[in-house]
Amino acid sequence: MRWGLVCFGIFYVSIETAHQKGVINGYPDHTFRPNNNIRRDEMAQIVYKGVTTP
Repeated sequence: MRWGLVCFGIFYVSIETAHQKGVINGYPDHTFRPNNNIRRDEMAQIVYKGVTTP
């Protein structure tokens, strides 16, 4: 993962799996911001990719 040395706590495995499957990609600066509020379009994209990705 290219997101640097960030500890995701109990969600690390789920986030890593979603990243490996292409469901989430983080931000263009290669960061993942777990404490930021998620926007509606970001959530819609995650749900869509989560449902359509094998």
